[in-house]
Amino acid sequence: MFIHKKKNGRPGFTAVELILTLGTISLSAGIAVPMYRQYLIRNDLEIARQNIAQGLERAKFLSQVAMNDSAWGFSTDSVPGRGVLFMGDTYATRDSDFDEMYTISDTLSVSGLSEVSFEQITGSPSTTGDIVLTSLTGETRTVTVTVGDDGTVSIPEDWLTICVSPYTEDAQTIQVPDSLWAYYEDQGAVLN
Repeated sequence: MFIHKKKNGRPGFTAVELILTLGTISLSAGIAVPMYRQYLIRNDLEIARQNIAQGLERAKFLSQVAMNDSAWGFSTDSVPGRGVLFMGDTYATRDSDFDEMYTISDTLSVSGLSEVSFEQITGSPSTTGDIVLTSLTGETRTVTVTVGDDGTVSIPEDWLTICVSPYTEDAQTIQVPDSLWAYYEDQGAVLN
């Protein structure tokens, strides 16, 4: 009696399994890479927006406390890829020993307001308007310098919708920068 023993082949993948695996990996990469790139672009925009807002707020604060008996300001077009916090009435007349750099990605373009300085003590801005950051894909973020009672520097996405005098007939809904929330909360306002 002859018993035929089945030969076990070498362990490994068949061509079909290999093609299916490579196809799955390629499809996943084809979806993941554009999503990751979009994430990086949005991240660059958000970091630049936050850096500019922080630089503007710091310049305003240093002017209000009259640090080194001077006005302070912020410029976005003086150094490519950077915003500059400076001591002085203008970037051109500044004392460069006190410059502080804030990173703005080289992949972003900056338009609109290019320089703002703040008056000593009052912190009022020399000019108002929008600083607009635009990515290579056309996505934008905005930092707005407005003149409120205190020369507020605001970021539109950081505004809160609140209800002023919520338990009266005069109740109204308004939007305020989140930096003013504590003031309105003390006055009895509630988040909407």
